Amino acid sequence: MEKGNESVRERLLAHLPQATNVAAYREEVAALVARKEKAFSTFRWTSRIWSLLALVFAMWALRWAGTHDGSIVRSLAVVAVFFFLIGLKEQTVIYIRRYQIDLLKEIKQTQVQLLELQASLERGTQR
Repeated sequence: MEKGNESVRERLLAHLPQATNVAAYREEVAALVARKEKAFSTFRWTSRIWSLLALVFAMWALRWAGTHDGSIVRSLAVVAVFFFLIGLKEQTVIYIRRYQIDLLKEIKQTQVQLLELQASLERGTQR
């Protein structure tokens, strides 16, 4: 069991950035955050589309309320509620993803600062 734990530990430590290449790691972090921000922006637009669809179907149902059969109006209202609930769920996911991205930024910023500190300490001990 100990060997299994040690091999997992070694594999995890192999993925940690080294203090010698802080600049390259900083660029990698910036690219990662940019990708996450772009994906978040796209996801935010899809959520807005769901909300807009809910509004369109609700307006359509209200428009036809007095002139068409009640089953059609009820069907449109059900579809509007369905789209509204999907949009509500997507808004909740947006808040969660926003905080995930903010947390990722904070963690990566702290990690870069620790790497810079480690690099400066290694330079200090080499003298």
